[in-house]
Amino acid sequence: TEDPVDQVVVGGGTMVLSCKVSGSAQVTVTWQKEGIAISKDDGVYSQQDTFSNTFSGGVTTSTLTSANADSGLVGNYQCVATKGTLSFTSSVAAVTVKALDFLSSVEKKGDQVTLECLYTGSETVTSMVLEVESQGNWVPVQTNNFITAVNQLSTSGDKQFSSIVLTADPSVAVDYRCTAVYGGKTYVKTASLTVVEVTPSNVQEEFFMRSGETATFSITVKSTPPLQPTVIWTNGDSPAISGTGGVTFSDTYNLNTGDTVVELAYSGTVDTDSISGRMSFSAGGKLTEFNYNLRIDIYDITFTPTSGSLYQEVDSEVTLACSVQNLNYGQVASYTYTWPPSCSSCQPSS
Repeated sequence: TEDPVDQVVVGGGTMVLSCKVSGSAQVTVTWQKEGIAISKDDGVYSQQDTFSNTFSGGVTTSTLTSANADSGLVGNYQCVATKGTLSFTSSVAAVTVKALDFLSSVEKKGDQVTLECLYTGSETVTSMVLEVESQGNWVPVQTNNFITAVNQLSTSGDKQFSSIVLTADPSVAVDYRCTAVYGGKTYVKTASLTVVEVTPSNVQEEFFMRSGETATFSITVKSTPPLQPTVIWTNGDSPAISGTGGVTFSDTYNLNTGDTVVELAYSGTVDTDSISGRMSFSAGGKLTEFNYNLRIDIYDITFTPTSGSLYQEVDSEVTLACSVQNLNYGQVASYTYTWPPSCSSCQPSS
């Protein structure tokens, strides 16, 4: 009955798309962006967004609402009406957002980073200034040992932008500000850079441990400024539960230092190649994840003879042997030692 229509939204404003379907009974209406179904659970929209369907007077009305619009909403939208085996798709509604974006970022120390202040829209940006917070004041961004470039206002299609190129380091993990002038008004956006340092301690992708022993995995992640991560362990496709299957793990966050210590101990008796961890940092609406996967191989050592002392006649020969067995690989190593004493005064050997 009524297709959604094109919409131009001002940054920070609200996008409202609606479609109507007439019929004798209510139909199910869903929404797509670029042909892909969207919902509140897919992480595309914020908690302020709503999906509503109402039925009145033989008309089903569906509305998709998104507050605090930014460039992430730009795209082509359609509604899809379904009743039983029948399905109808509306025409496309193009959404354009006139917005200034300057996103916070969480990066690993040493990574190359670009902080971009971006305006998307039809207005002409007459000025765009990048500043950094220093001792409580805002000063123009200058190059140094870690900030390698400050790119001034450039244009590409309907996008106008300036950027800061740097190497992530705690010394530049501060707040940055972008001030842009367009349409006769001044707009200001701030973004923070958080830098994390990963300090390994006995970190290996693969552990070899003897059955009955314990393998310990430990890392320390320091964030500047302090930012607490979310730590998730999984065993295969399921969440890992500490204290089951020979696995125990913990994570401890220190607000004062920004350190997060993650520890995992495995004392099982079977091989595993499916234990993995994920550490997630969220800043300014952006989610940054660090993953670490562990493979643990259990082995057994067999000695021949198993233990005790051997008493041999002079000039006789004895062979000692050991083998290393793994459940996945079978025998992975075998060693033999032959001791042929040729004198009557030979000393005992271990």
